[in-house]
Amino acid sequence: MSNLFRRLFGKLIKSSEADAHNLELEPIVASESIQSALDQINSFFEANKSVFGSQLSDLLSKSAIHDNIIKNYTDGQRVELIEYLIQHVGLYVEGQLLSNKRRREGNVDWITQNAIIESSRLQALMFIEWPKLLMRRRLQFTSQNAAQLITTLKRNLGVKRGSLYGVRQAPIRDLLKSIATSFEGPELPNEVGLSLRELRDRVVASAGFERVQVREKLLLAFDDLLEKGTEIQIQETLSIEDLSFAYEGPLTDEIKRTLRELPVMKLAKWIKFLRFALTADKPKPTKKFLALAQTYLDPIGIDDFTKLTNAWLDFALAMPRTDYYAVRVRDEHTYLSMFNGYLTPATLNLFRGIVHTRSTLNSEENVKQLEVLAWWATQTIPQSGPRAKPLALACFNALALMPDAKGIPSLTRLRAKIKRASVLKSLDKVIAGAASNQNVDIGILADEATPDFGLINGSCSEVVGTYTATITITAPGKSSLTWITEEGKEQRSIPQEVKTGFAEKLKEIKTLRKALNKETSAQRNRIEQFYQDQRIFSPSAFAKTFHGHPLLRWFSRKLIWSVWTADPEVTTSIRFVNNTWQNVTGDTFELTDEHYVRLWHPAENSAEEVHTWRNHCYEHELVQPFKQAFREVYILTPAEETTGIYSNRFAGHILDQALMSGLCRARSWQKDMLGPWDGGYSSSARLTLPAFGLRAEYFLELADADTTYIGRYVASDQVRFVEEGRRRQIEAKALVDVPTVAFSEVMRDCDLFVAMASVANDPNWADRGDRTDAHLDYWHNTSFGELSITAATRREVLEKLLPRLKIRKVTTLTEKFLVVKGTRRTYKIHLGSGNILMEPNDQYLCIVAAPPARSSINKLYIPFAGDDKLSLILSKAFLLAADDKIDDPTILRQL
Repeated sequence: MSNLFRRLFGKLIKSSEADAHNLELEPIVASESIQSALDQINSFFEANKSVFGSQLSDLLSKSAIHDNIIKNYTDGQRVELIEYLIQHVGLYVEGQLLSNKRRREGNVDWITQNAIIESSRLQALMFIEWPKLLMRRRLQFTSQNAAQLITTLKRNLGVKRGSLYGVRQAPIRDLLKSIATSFEGPELPNEVGLSLRELRDRVVASAGFERVQVREKLLLAFDDLLEKGTEIQIQETLSIEDLSFAYEGPLTDEIKRTLRELPVMKLAKWIKFLRFALTADKPKPTKKFLALAQTYLDPIGIDDFTKLTNAWLDFALAMPRTDYYAVRVRDEHTYLSMFNGYLTPATLNLFRGIVHTRSTLNSEENVKQLEVLAWWATQTIPQSGPRAKPLALACFNALALMPDAKGIPSLTRLRAKIKRASVLKSLDKVIAGAASNQNVDIGILADEATPDFGLINGSCSEVVGTYTATITITAPGKSSLTWITEEGKEQRSIPQEVKTGFAEKLKEIKTLRKALNKETSAQRNRIEQFYQDQRIFSPSAFAKTFHGHPLLRWFSRKLIWSVWTADPEVTTSIRFVNNTWQNVTGDTFELTDEHYVRLWHPAENSAEEVHTWRNHCYEHELVQPFKQAFREVYILTPAEETTGIYSNRFAGHILDQALMSGLCRARSWQKDMLGPWDGGYSSSARLTLPAFGLRAEYFLELADADTTYIGRYVASDQVRFVEEGRRRQIEAKALVDVPTVAFSEVMRDCDLFVAMASVANDPNWADRGDRTDAHLDYWHNTSFGELSITAATRREVLEKLLPRLKIRKVTTLTEKFLVVKGTRRTYKIHLGSGNILMEPNDQYLCIVAAPPARSSINKLYIPFAGDDKLSLILSKAFLLAADDKIDDPTILRQL
């Protein structure tokens, strides 16, 4: 017996608890050849004590010691050596339990603890790793020694406290491979088949939910071997109850219900596929996985596969959220495993396997199903993140693998809708890889993938009875529905004839309008993203795929574009007016196939040109889908030139964390939640800008450190830019080296965060009793302080709009306020926060905003969409201008 074995047996014999574990302490007598091998491996271990962790395992696998030991061994002697090691696994397991218990009870000093750890490490390599390595050497079994080794392995695999200990560690997979090569005939020897069936039953007895994919891989290998028999044997081997879902729930019940309805022979084929699908634990399938998937798919048939998996996926999409949990006992400790969501680890793997397999099916229905499933998986569970991000990644990769680039349009549509930065980062990698592999332009595909809805000049019509229903885009995410009679009369309300006689058609029109609103909202976000993506349209592509698209044309004719031919520094800005392109001076411009095109940005152009385009918007009452001509421009300040690598422009603000997090998601920033836990007191909001090779970071700190939950408020700090590469850069980039558009867009987002999430926007915040003096000072200073760049742009717009409004005689603009002279009082509305002070004593007036649908401001001309604060200020101004008609008791009490 080797020294390693003697130490182990000595430890167990001395333990007073050995009997409690029912150990057979008498070691098995080793033959001379086995003893020689043990002595050699023991010498190897003793010589490498200083090597730790996986390094020792790698060293063992790469060493020539195995070949040296077994080079003169017969197959029978090799089987005997493996069997001897397996027979001692149980002693190793019990020794681990005793050692762990002694360490927990504190009965050993640290020197002894280290000795126990070192000994356990060596024992694990002896009993766990070495048999696997020995088994991987090509081994030819006889039916007798194969059956004997299988029986020995089965005897040493026992269910320990509810879970099968040793399945992962034991060389079962290697054993099955050797048996498969040893018996290549149509059938296994009877005694080998019977032994394998008994070992399989032991694996099935496993209750370890965390090892579902390991267990199913083993059972799949067993079934492939046991298939070397009659069909009756296959049916006896496969059953629904064999499938391990670990957690049971509505989804698993539905899957089992549909499987029980299948004929016996179909059921066997489906169970083999599902067992294979449960092994899918990666976001992207390997070529081997796809090849194997085809072998399991072919017996089922594509039609049956699509029909049944569609039913399961649809059931999952419609099912409510479920709380899953399980209690485990291990090493005399109780563990509660729990997660909230829709899919368990097993059903997640199952759906991933289905999605991987569906990547080989080239049909429009399949593409649509994967797109819907991906969108569902990315939806946010409150306080938990996406429903099933791993499944979403599998769907992304499946769409990218579709032949003929069929799935890429779906990826681009998803890219326009998804907001969560962590998901977008993964999706962008998939899209870039797919575009490179299939040699396509992602931007053009995204344009071509946009549905056109049959639009002509922003409208689509359909005849319903004696009426013509017309849907017209009015703004991103909004549209109007009008009904025109045969005589040409127009009405907004739905005609009674349509309600009673064409209910289904009316439902289709409403569905179409809803889809159109969602698409225009998504496209607005995608097109505004051109600034960060630095998208440049190649010659002729703009006219064909973007401006020529029925829906995208609605956007292109409202926006300003920069064009050039050879030198991108020499550009002309143009806009489509009255069915022709015009430059900034109003002259006709001929856009040819030689022109490159990109979205015009005011930061790259002179103040004079920006001013001219803004006047153009007023003259034509042009409402742009997002701020472009009136887009805020942020340039380096002297203070930022002094600090060099960071900006304090938006530091020192108190922000509502929930609002801040929502804004970050909407603007594709990534932000960690802050709270009273390790690492939760400070972090940063991050925006990746691949087109510029940069990452922006806006630093945040927990502002209410005394909270016991997720912090409600965070304090803002500096903004930095770092280079985004393979390795994360620590040093910040000099601000003067940051491209103008990148700097301006990042600062604009930070200004938005402060403007929208600052506690200064909460009218009731100052009245709460838990506010500190510092916080109150911040609220007052910000609510009525200096204007930000966004607020300054708002003031410029109001300066143009006020002369057009009916309240123009009672309103004036000051540096920071819109002053409204009412009948009762004079009011000052701050152009940044929208908060109100009343003269003569600057008394604060709290007014809660009306819902947007009821606001009278909707009919006023505003040259861009998206500035809700401007609409709010105007709404308050109209209300206060007629303060003698106010009947709200809460406002009257304040007046």
